[in-house]
Amino acid sequence: MMTVRLSESDLREIVRESVRKLLESEDSGYETFYRGYGSKYGSQRNHLLWLTDDLSYAKCYGDRVEEVVLDTNKLRIASINDVDEIIGYEFDYYIGLTKEDARLVIENGYNGYGFEANDDSSYCICLLDDEPIVERKDLEFK
Repeated sequence: MMTVRLSESDLREIVRESVRKLLESEDSGYETFYRGYGSKYGSQRNHLLWLTDDLSYAKCYGDRVEEVVLDTNKLRIASINDVDEIIGYEFDYYIGLTKEDARLVIENGYNGYGFEANDDSSYCICLLDDEPIVERKDLEFK
């Protein structure tokens, strides 16, 4: 019988990867999104979390990228048209909602809004509360 010795960090990484695969299994309702940050691009509004399902798109919006796992069962996403109707005017969805407009959207039962970007190849969410967030971690790039 062969014995394999793992360092503590190797063991942690194996467990982390196993949990991630379980979280992202089809039945879990969990999905991974990304947030680019640390640059002048993207929304500067602190009361919303801009996320995309497209890692390369997230990299365009920051010097750093965070991986965010969401429980999709806890997402109540409004369309852009829903938000326009709630706040009473057409807003710039890339810049994001004001705090007052975000409060109105939340009062109407939503915790974010979603839209297609990059010629519909990327889906974006502007999350207005932390309820759906399961895990967050910075990604390291070499």
